[in-house]
Amino acid sequence: MPRTTDTLAKEIDALGLLQEHVESARRLIRDFESRLGVVRDKLVADDLAVKNGRHFFVEVEAEGRTVRAVKDMPRLAALLGSETFLRIARVNLADIDRHLTGDQKEQVLDISRSETRAITLHKRV
Repeated sequence: MPRTTDTLAKEIDALGLLQEHVESARRLIRDFESRLGVVRDKLVADDLAVKNGRHFFVEVEAEGRTVRAVKDMPRLAALLGSETFLRIARVNLADIDRHLTGDQKEQVLDISRSETRAITLHKRV
């Protein structure tokens, strides 16, 4: 056998051994996230403190998030100028699919397809 085949075989076997650990880790992560959700749900909305278990504790802190959205698109376009606005504006492709016909989409969309290979690992018996 060529040397590259030996190397490939070793890599495939290494993947197989790691796969079992990865699947176990995914189960642990799902369990962890589920239990974290239970703890989060049991906390009172204004609870900011340390909560103790027998062996561990959690710190409950306030967490905020700023959400921004454009409220006046025509005004934004006027402020930026049409050239800059068209360069930086984003359009959801699903919206294009909802509002344009197939012929219209062909006029404005560049569609290409890339090919990849799907690899599925199986244990040999």
